[in-house]
Amino acid sequence: MLGIGPDILHLVEDEVLKNVGFTPRDVIRLKQNSQLWWNSADAKRKRTSHSPSPQSTPLNKKVRFEKRFHAGGTYRLYGPKMVEGDLSPEIDFDWYYFCKARGDMVPLPLGYVPVVDGEVREEP
Repeated sequence: MLGIGPDILHLVEDEVLKNVGFTPRDVIRLKQNSQLWWNSADAKRKRTSHSPSPQSTPLNKKVRFEKRFHAGGTYRLYGPKMVEGDLSPEIDFDWYYFCKARGDMVPLPLGYVPVVDGEVREEP
C-alpha cells in the first residue's frame, strides 16, 4: 500500500510498519532479511510461467488448509488430503481445514498433518 519495497525497507521507521499491521517481531525479521533477499540470486532470477504438472490435483478437488498463527494472522494453502502424522510441539500456529459438512474452517484432527503441493507438511 505504501510502495515500500525490500530495497528500501531498512530505511523505513519501525512505527510506520507497525501502523500497517506488522508485529514488532515481524518488523525485525523483515528488516534483517529484506536486503539479503533483495541482493540474492533468488530475487534476480527471472520468473517463468509454467503450467501445473499433470499429476496435480484439480483445485475443485483440493482441501483448503489454513495456518492460524498464535501471534495473529493466517496463511491459506491447498492440498489433496491430510494423512496421519505428528506436528512438532514448537510450531507457533494451528492447522485448520475447510469442512464441507460444517461449512466452516475446523481444527485438523489430532494425529493428522496436511498434504500440501504433494508434500506432507511436518513443520519444525
